[in-house]
Parts: sequence; C-alpha cells; structure tokens
Amino acid sequence: MTSQNVDVEAVLNKRDIIVDHLTDRDIVANLRQNGIEVVHGRGRLHGERTVAVVEPDGSQHRLYAAHAVILATGTSPFVPDLDGLRSAAPWTNRDLATMTGVPARSIVLGGGVVGVESATILSGLGSDVTLLVRGPALLRGSEPFVGARVARAAGSRRRDSFRLHGDIGCAK
Repeated sequence: MTSQNVDVEAVLNKRDIIVDHLTDRDIVANLRQNGIEVVHGRGRLHGERTVAVVEPDGSQHRLYAAHAVILATGTSPFVPDLDGLRSAAPWTNRDLATMTGVPARSIVLGGGVVGVESATILSGLGSDVTLLVRGPALLRGSEPFVGARVARAAGSRRRDSFRLHGDIGCAK
C-alpha cells in the first residue's frame, strides 16, 4: 500500500523494528549506577517531600525526599466525555502508534501537540484528515506564531487531505 509517494507498509515495518527494541531497561540501569532510585507504580503526594507508592505487584511504601520530589508521571490518553464517543471505540495516540493500516478518513480531536502530531502522521500516510480544535488556534500552549505556522504549513502541503476546523464547541 502506498500513498502520496510514501510506502505505508515500509513505514509501519520500520516503526515496528524501532519500537520492538525500546525499553527503559538501559535508562533505569544508568540511573541506578548514578545512585538514583527508580520506582515504578502509582504514587501520590503524602505530605511535604513524601510520596506514597503502590507498585504494580500491589506492595505499598512511602518515599521520603531530602530536598524535593520530582514527578515524572508519563501520560495517559484522554478521551473526552462526549455522547457516543467511547462506544465508537476511538483510537488514541497509543493506537496510532500500533496501527496496522491507515484509515481512508479520520477525525482528530484536539489541536495540542498530540492532536497535531497525530493529524500530520495520518495525513502524511494518506488518510483524509479533519482536525477539530476547541478554540481559535492550534498549539495554544505555545507562542501564537507557532500554531499559525503549523496551520499554514498543513494547509499548503495537503489541502486535499488535511482540514482544520477551529473554535469547535461541545455541548453536553
């Protein structure tokens, strides 16, 4: 399957080769060699410089910091609470990273970094993309010119496959 001079199958195969070898094992080993304790689990702040942790095996303990607590939480995909959306089984950015084919048409919700990245990837692989944005601009967390330039670039490169709809309101 090819699209816009892109060999989609080759791109997805290359992604799989790269992702299959990604682990945090080497990073964790390096941190530990430098005297840093790495804890995986669910944590919550429990007083000044204290974190209560429940590890994946269910064990619980508290960590105490001498100076400060650094929260490096990772992220979880967010699916808005819109009528019918969850039952439609929408893809998240995690699903996009493991897709085995490219949808002919797609709607991406959100004009932040993840939404713009997802729309750009899908469009580049040949999907007819509509990007729905709440508010008047893309990438609102960045300097205003950044979102404007990204919107112009997307529109000029792929007028037929990347449409931006801004200032979308949602009613419950």
